[in-house]
Amino acid sequence: MDMEALFGELGRTLADKGKAAATKARDLTEAVQVKAQINSEKRKLQETFAVLGHLYYKEHRGENGHPQQGVFEAIKEGEQRIRELEEKLKDLEDMAVCPECGFRVSKEAAYCSKCGRKLRGDNGEEGSEIPALPVLEEEKNQAD
Repeated sequence: MDMEALFGELGRTLADKGKAAATKARDLTEAVQVKAQINSEKRKLQETFAVLGHLYYKEHRGENGHPQQGVFEAIKEGEQRIRELEEKLKDLEDMAVCPECGFRVSKEAAYCSKCGRKLRGDNGEEGSEIPALPVLEEEKNQAD
């Protein structure tokens, strides 16, 4: 075999191997994309089941003797624990909640930075008796 034939054969072999590698890489890339699509669909399905479960819970939680009563109680207990932990977190973070709009503000704040409600009187006491600044309903909805 002469050198020209050898290099020709080597070139064809390299070209074939390159094509095979490119095909394999394309197949692997496509497999990764399909796996990502599968995971996305699984997440959507889990979210849908969660919505369905929430709707079922809201509809049946008050029924006495319901077969899922134990699950309903666990949910209620979990919600209560979350509320307690949120209160604890507010205390730890030195935060308060605006009675007008529910926005979290510093305990020392005189006014709510979201709705403008006066939170403290001139003497530093909480201003629960002080009327809130008028906020247009449209502005409230945009803020939410």
